[in-house]
Amino acid sequence: MRIYLDNCVFNRPFDDQGHLRVRLETEAKLYMQTRIRQGDLQLVWSYILEFENAQNPFPARKQMNTITDTELQLRGIEALIAALGVVHAERFVSLILREPFDYTQWQRDLWPDKSLEEISGLAMDNWNQPSE
Repeated sequence: MRIYLDNCVFNRPFDDQGHLRVRLETEAKLYMQTRIRQGDLQLVWSYILEFENAQNPFPARKQMNTITDTELQLRGIEALIAALGVVHAERFVSLILREPFDYTQWQRDLWPDKSLEEISGLAMDNWNQPSE
């Protein structure tokens, strides 16, 4: 079965997990991600997804799950400890948890004055440009 995940779905794990709906949508996304990696589902991609993702203000979030969440957590903690030491790494994590970012709301506010056709045109222009 082919499945298309929009940018909101890819970014759902970054949203505030304190809301039940957000947490359930995150779990659904992670489940589908696992099924895609296992070959049970086929991920469909589009130029608009590439364009929208390129607008994300957080460079690390543009990589759309190239490694598992567990591997990412492990590498992240190891990198933080290597760069900051154990105490400052733990402090950094606690600071990050205090300032949640709601990607879905940010995306809704991104192009309030643009029509669907204008956004699609921008996406096509971006798709046709060589990657950096």
